[in-house]
Amino acid sequence: MELSFIFAKDKVVSIEYREKKENDMVEVILHGCNGRMGQMLSGLIAEDEEMKVVAGIEPSGEAKNDYPVYKSFDELKETADVIIDFSTASAIDSLLSYCEKTHTPLVLCSTGLSEAQLDRVENLAKGVSCPCIS
Repeated sequence: MELSFIFAKDKVVSIEYREKKENDMVEVILHGCNGRMGQMLSGLIAEDEEMKVVAGIEPSGEAKNDYPVYKSFDELKETADVIIDFSTASAIDSLLSYCEKTHTPLVLCSTGLSEAQLDRVENLAKGVSCPCIS
């Protein structure tokens, strides 16, 4: 069994329990996959037997790894268990819209978000079906 604490603005807003199955690989979408941290995560996840990057989002659409990369969430064909974000504040609105629509859990690592974006993140994190860690 796995226990996850979901944070928003440094407060726990949800605690989630999940039964982990054998050979249960976590599928990841990397938002900002070609940046320094995105590339570092790509490498770390590639070495992890329990995780796999299924797609990346990058404005250029350039693929630097062995997974498909899309310019926007509108083009995305894959689904995942979680999105890990290392992008910029200007790219957050489309990410949050996608997570609101699909209820995909999010690990939000971008900084410099506006108050409106932070409020939106907090509201998203309160949704039981779409946990958000920031």
